[in-house]
Amino acid sequence: MSSPKTGKPVTVENIEQDVAEALTVIESNHFKGKKLDYNEVFKSSIDGMLHTLDPHSNYFDAKEFEQFRTEQSSRYYGIGATIGDLSDADGKVVATYIRATFDNAPAHRAGLRYGDKIVDVNGTSMLGKPFAEVRNFLRGPRGTPAKLIIERYGTGKRETVEIVRDAVPQPSISEAYMIRPGVGYIAITGGFNQTTYGEFVDAMRSLKAKGMKQRVLDLKNNGGGLVGHAFRIGETILPQGQTEFTQNGRSEGDTIPNKSGNPKHD
Repeated sequence: MSSPKTGKPVTVENIEQDVAEALTVIESNHFKGKKLDYNEVFKSSIDGMLHTLDPHSNYFDAKEFEQFRTEQSSRYYGIGATIGDLSDADGKVVATYIRATFDNAPAHRAGLRYGDKIVDVNGTSMLGKPFAEVRNFLRGPRGTPAKLIIERYGTGKRETVEIVRDAVPQPSISEAYMIRPGVGYIAITGGFNQTTYGEFVDAMRSLKAKGMKQRVLDLKNNGGGLVGHAFRIGETILPQGQTEFTQNGRSEGDTIPNKSGNPKHD
């Protein structure tokens, strides 16, 4: 393989030299100099390379890959609450607050409620940290303690709450109900993971028992996931023989259509 611009062979050694030269220039001229986060620099380089090939390909470091596997398992270990950023008028993150707790989850049992501000977790201040970073402090192995200092919404009083982390389900289908007689609504907003198809079948069965003849499938903000579960849901509602998606392989002309095989689609 050779570079289309120079015609020079592209080798591992050449790539290493180019990267080393780029880092030297950055260290000499960038205002952060040698204080750069090299892990972040290399990661963004890999992501940029992948996205020129395929916008749907992503690189995960070890921590991100573990998070990815956790999300696809349809559960995680933590306190069982959705959280969000509390920002000032300029958009700067001030703190993280509780948006909601899951029924019977550790956070709910501990009395956390909407609006409670998370001030500290296990001795580390959470003030000024975005919710994605705070979430990493709240999650952890099952049975381990999370000691939170929270500031109550409305009263402003601070309290210490001790919570033992436990398994928290992450359903794909957040809502399923009848909009009006004959019309059902199913929100598949939690991605496609290991329980998605089963959840869909249960939702369909429940709504049909309530008289559903038509349905709305809401996929807003669905980040994707396991293609097999997406395919099975599509196969439920698409006629036999209809192509749901195509899969491209490495070899030229290696394009595989994946068609619905359900003769009794709904």
